[in-house]
This record gives sequence, structure tokens and C-alpha cells, in this order.
Amino acid sequence: MSSKNFAKVFIDDTTGKALDCLYKMAKEYCGSNKKEAEKYMKYLIKTVIKVGILYRNNRLNDTELHAADQFRKKFQTTCMIVVSFYEVDYSFDKNYLSQMLLECNSLLLQIIQNHLTQKSIDRANNLFQFFGSADFLEAVFKKDSNHRGNLKILVDCVNKMMDDGTL
Repeated sequence: MSSKNFAKVFIDDTTGKALDCLYKMAKEYCGSNKKEAEKYMKYLIKTVIKVGILYRNNRLNDTELHAADQFRKKFQTTCMIVVSFYEVDYSFDKNYLSQMLLECNSLLLQIIQNHLTQKSIDRANNLFQFFGSADFLEAVFKKDSNHRGNLKILVDCVNKMMDDGTL
């Protein structure tokens, strides 16, 4: 079973569709470099799973739980901003969105720094450096971008996940 099919066993269709869109945008941004895009998706999935395991097994102290709650709120806000930037013409601000993702990264590091290896921490940093880079965000949100179709699907998925309470 491929990694993609294996991962889809554990996630719902909407999340799977969102991950597919992120993968396609990463692949296109990397010049159709499939291995590079797959690397970032693997980092994303590994990081989410590890944080979920830490949380579900009550491994986080009060400070880390507070950081996790702040991360959840900041990430939800960031997702709403992505939706807004897509839906409202001329509202996109790459520096603002990049800063929001940087703040999410900082909160995530507060959660994982005492639990995960340096390699896992580096993966999380690489994720946010890639998806939060101003160049990537600019490429994705440009009006004439090749990513617009995937961005629309991603925004639809984010809206559905927010409505369902899964995000």
C-alpha cells in the first residue's frame, strides 16, 4: 500500500483532499519536483501525528498545553485569513500571512521542543519555512497563478473543516 493510500485510511476525505491540494501546489512550485513535494507532505504528516500522540497520551505539561491551545487558535485564524485572501480580491498580504505562519511555527516549537528529536524539530521548521515563505505564498495567491484551481479546492476544504469543527 502506498504512503498516500495508507495515510488516507486514517484521515477523512476532506482532509485528504486538502493534503492533495497542498501536495500539488508544492510540486508545481518546486518545478514539478515530485520528491521535494513528497518530502514536505511526509514532514507534515509526521509532525501532525507526533503532536497528536503527545497530546492523546497526556505527555504535554501545562505550559505546552497552553501553547497547544494558542497554536490551535492561531492556526484557525491563519486558515480564516487564507480563505479571506482567496475570496476578497486585492486583500492578499504575503508578509502578514508569512508572519502568521511564523507565529504558528514558534508555538509548535514550544509544544514539541522537549519531546521530539532535533531531526523532527528541524522537519517542523522546514515545513513552515517552505509553506510560509513569501515566495511560495506569492506564487500561490497571484491572480493569474497556476495554483488557483488547487487553492479554491483547498479553501473549500478549509471552510468545510471549519464548519464541521475538525479544524
